[in-house]
Amino acid sequence: MEDFKKYNFPTNIYTPAIFYVGKKYMNFVLNRVKKAHKLWKGKKNLVYIPEVGHEIESPAYLTEIFRELKK
Repeated sequence: MEDFKKYNFPTNIYTPAIFYVGKKYMNFVLNRVKKAHKLWKGKKNLVYIPEVGHEIESPAYLTEIFRELKK
C-alpha cells in the first residue's frame, strides 16, 4: 500500500483509457482511481464493478472489461 503513496500520476499521456475499479476495494484505492480518472487528459471512462474488489479474474470483472472493449 505504501507504493501507492510513492507513485506520481503521469500528466503527459493523452491516449484513450478505461479505468476499472471494484466497488469492494478499500476506500483509499477507490479515491485514487477517481483522482486518476479526473487527471487523465485523453478520452476516458470510469467503470465501477459492484461485486468485486481486486479479483480481476472474477466473472463480473471480465464481463465489464469485455463490455467496454466492444464499444
